[in-house]
Amino acid sequence: QPGATVNLQQLQRVYGAGMDSEKACLPNTRTETLQRIEHWVNSDHDGRVLFLLGGPGTGKSTIAHTIGDRFQKLKRLGSFFCFNRGYQNERHPKSFIKTLIRDLADWNDGFKKAVSKIDHDDGSLLTSNDLKNWTKVLLAAANEVTILGPVVIVVDAFDESGSDTIRETLLSFLTTGVEKLPPNFRVLITSRPELDVSDALRENPGIITL
Repeated sequence: QPGATVNLQQLQRVYGAGMDSEKACLPNTRTETLQRIEHWVNSDHDGRVLFLLGGPGTGKSTIAHTIGDRFQKLKRLGSFFCFNRGYQNERHPKSFIKTLIRDLADWNDGFKKAVSKIDHDDGSLLTSNDLKNWTKVLLAAANEVTILGPVVIVVDAFDESGSDTIRETLLSFLTTGVEKLPPNFRVLITSRPELDVSDALRENPGIITL
């Protein structure tokens, strides 16, 4: 049947940008922050987005990898993506969204079927180079399927995703569009408190910050 399964080759993930358990926190460190994040993930009431802000060397990435490792073991980690200033050609906002959709499709069969249906109904979305079209695919597929329990998405080092202009659409999606995901989705984002990030968070006071 045409369109029964999506061609995941259109959704090539960025290798090397995923979770690395060896980068996790040492035992019995950062326990208060980790407990706060875990409580947020498992809460029915808090918002979908949490920004962990801090300067360089403050341990944001170790916390991100620890949360990723813990929820991967619980089979609740939908996707993990680490931006890196040294790999901006490969790890850019568009590649992040494509990797996110691919990860979720591999993680949950219902999500994969929902993406397949979107591809069947409008194949142009999956061949588009427009980030907004990819976010449409993500939101449509996520809202088409019922997933019980939390779905954890970790975005590490957002501030290394490119210039303000390059990351503007992604920042808008992470601060406003993500709220259109089902309520059990949890998106943890680490970043330096750069001007565009601080402005976006000021305009969206419902987002949790640590």
